[in-house]
Amino acid sequence: MIAQHLILMLLWAVFGFLHSALCTKKVKQLVLEVMKTPPRVFRASYICFAAVSLLCVLYYNFTITTSRMYDSTILTTFIAATFFLPGFVIMIWSSLAFGKNILTRTASDNAMLHTSGLYSYVRHPLYSATFLFIIGLLIYIPTYANTVTVACIISYTCLAIPLEEKKLINLYGEDYLTYKAKTPALFPYFFKKKREK
Repeated sequence: MIAQHLILMLLWAVFGFLHSALCTKKVKQLVLEVMKTPPRVFRASYICFAAVSLLCVLYYNFTITTSRMYDSTILTTFIAATFFLPGFVIMIWSSLAFGKNILTRTASDNAMLHTSGLYSYVRHPLYSATFLFIIGLLIYIPTYANTVTVACIISYTCLAIPLEEKKLINLYGEDYLTYKAKTPALFPYFFKKKREK
């Protein structure tokens, strides 16, 4: 059982590496030159590849031999729902900010920096929502395999945010630096906003 959990951890590491590598400018240019495809096709292909590979890792996560850390109760189900449901809603809401063409949109298609709506509270609402969603899932299905998955996703995301923001600074310049200075990455400044009012 331990070996299966280690394999799961390795799969998440490989997924994270490929996900990040395919987002780098050098890899994008190399693929575009070799395959001679437009950026929109590359983006759509990348998202499809990411989705399929993610589903494969999740399939392994839910099919390996693992154990529960505790028995679920009505209370734990309720607590899980308070994380899971808001996370799901925010994931959909933050995704809609990019419109219908999210699969094929490239940076050059939409140079506008999103700072309204959910993005006025946090810089990465989709990541915040993902954290809520997976923590709720872990509380609802408290297996060791899910614990590994949640730990890997949170660790990868925290490492990926600074790298992603370097690209955003290069793309938006001073506008993004100003936005970054006044807007938290993942969790809103509720109390700070109240004091400012």
